[in-house]
Amino acid sequence: MHEERRQRLAEPGAIDAFTGLPVAEVQEMLREHQKKYSDPESIDVFTG
Repeated sequence: MHEERRQRLAEPGAIDAFTGLPVAEVQEMLREHQKKYSDPESIDVFTG
C-alpha cells in the first residue's frame, strides 16, 4: 500500500496533500532542512 502511494506521489507535478505544494518542492525543502539540522551543535526546535 505504501509503495503504491509513493509511486503516485512520485509523479511529476504531484501535489503534496499536507502543504499544497508540489511534491518535488516539498522534498527539496525537507532535504535542506535535514542538512541544516543534522549539525550536532544545532538545537532541536521542538525539544530545545
